[in-house]
Amino acid sequence: MTITKALSIFGLATLMSVGAVTGVVVSNAQSVEPQSVQAAEEHKITLDVTQYWADDDCAVSVYFFASGDHNGWSSVAYVNAGHHYAEVTYSFNWNPENMIAVRLDPAATAGNWGQRYNQTQNLEIGSHIRITGWDNSAEVDDYATIQGGNQDGTGWGQLATLNSVKKNGSNHCEYYTSVTLNAGQAFKVVYGGEWFSNYSIGDGVDSSDFSGGNGSNIDIHKTGNYIFYFDASTKNVHIANPIYAEADEWAQSFLNNVGCDSSGVNLPTGWNSLATSYAALSAGAKDEIYGATANENGNYIERAVARYDYAISHHSSLTRFITNGAETIARSASILVDTTNMVENNNMALIIVITSIITLASIGGLFLLKKKRA
Repeated sequence: MTITKALSIFGLATLMSVGAVTGVVVSNAQSVEPQSVQAAEEHKITLDVTQYWADDDCAVSVYFFASGDHNGWSSVAYVNAGHHYAEVTYSFNWNPENMIAVRLDPAATAGNWGQRYNQTQNLEIGSHIRITGWDNSAEVDDYATIQGGNQDGTGWGQLATLNSVKKNGSNHCEYYTSVTLNAGQAFKVVYGGEWFSNYSIGDGVDSSDFSGGNGSNIDIHKTGNYIFYFDASTKNVHIANPIYAEADEWAQSFLNNVGCDSSGVNLPTGWNSLATSYAALSAGAKDEIYGATANENGNYIERAVARYDYAISHHSSLTRFITNGAETIARSASILVDTTNMVENNNMALIIVITSIITLASIGGLFLLKKKRA
């Protein structure tokens, strides 16, 4: 080995030694920045306890679990008899894989198995749980929310959460809410992480109040309170007038629960219970029903008042409970029903006239016969 080569090797060794002591990096390794730990995001779940868990006062919570011995409870919410919805929140630094909704003793302040009354089966993670029986059956789906802001794209955020309902026994969900929107705003419905803006207009809403849709934002041109129905099957947003929707729902109930026979002889069934439910309507909904034109082939409200008018025109003993919003004027039988009565009366008058003519003719015949004999 030459002296030059030996010195080179010695110099390299010395440099490596110094680097190890002083921290000088002699390789291509990159320094690693320390990562900050982010706070866990809070999530919400709505529980629809329907007619089951809401029968008695209770508390509800949701138990979450995942592989790796991860588990934890949501917050606790309280449900009073007659109320169907409860909202709980949860926040973990791990990702839940399954969940179980649990009905608890009303005194429970936190989720625990020791105060359990009922529970569901293992459920997939979702933002809405509907209890479907006293056994462990339940359904899970996602929130539907209204996201909106200004028509120029600024100020966007969540305007409302749509409550979930199951309508007419269908297997898909419909979501609804009542919300006030302002002219100059725009919105879409978000469901399952997707945006939807196909919409339809219901009775009591002017079509000029909204525009756009079909993939674009729905623009609002008139400030007002509206009811929104979102069908998770068709992905359509239906916009209705809250007052009209209230009146329409009552009219459907009236048609479903009050039966009349064609003869008009027998008293209609279900009359008193519908009188009670009518009294509970808002003044605006009462005015909508009170002022409707009776039409047996019309919409629900028109058909309901046609049946109502028919009933009160045939049975004076029935309470005339349909009043205007101020509850100062009771609805009278419509012209349609009065015309029917008039036809019946005219028929009776015609029979009387014909009978009178026959009687007079008979008398005249007898008089002539007597005259001939004389």
